[in-house]
Amino acid sequence: MNALGNITHPLVGRRLLWLAGGLVLLLGCTPTGAYRVDIMREMHYQISYRSQEPPRLDSPAGAVPVTGGERSYTLSEATALTNPVPPGKESLERAARLYQVNCSACHGPKGRGDGVVSGFFVQANTPPPIDLASERVRSRTEGQLFWFITNGLGNMPPFRKLLTEEERWTVIQFIHQVQAQ
Repeated sequence: MNALGNITHPLVGRRLLWLAGGLVLLLGCTPTGAYRVDIMREMHYQISYRSQEPPRLDSPAGAVPVTGGERSYTLSEATALTNPVPPGKESLERAARLYQVNCSACHGPKGRGDGVVSGFFVQANTPPPIDLASERVRSRTEGQLFWFITNGLGNMPPFRKLLTEEERWTVIQFIHQVQAQ
């Protein structure tokens, strides 16, 4: 190094040049073409709209879709609800499919609370999934069952975002079928 602090040795200058070139390659090149480190925002990140078209605005918080929103109920309000899905062969088959996909892991294939996951509840000293044919479940109204499926209770997760309102009512058809056996 000279008195001004400049690097005068040729190998040091070349090493710095190689190091800078390697950093550029590491930061700028990926197999997909996207940048690993985005130093400057670019146009493809903006909200786009066409010529003569106004900017698109985000929906305000709490907005209801034009198809309608789902009403939230308290447990006491839900007590008086009745199942809008008419019982029938087709709805019972659909209920069985929905139950197998969403409920059987915990409540078991026949709804007796003996699913694959129920053993883990016992090991964790937490209440296991309930037998759907038990007196406790039989004493509930359809609206209360709908509320429990929608909002969850205890270790049961809420299914509001996983199943549509109609699908949740359809699952209640399977619960009635379990209770009839």
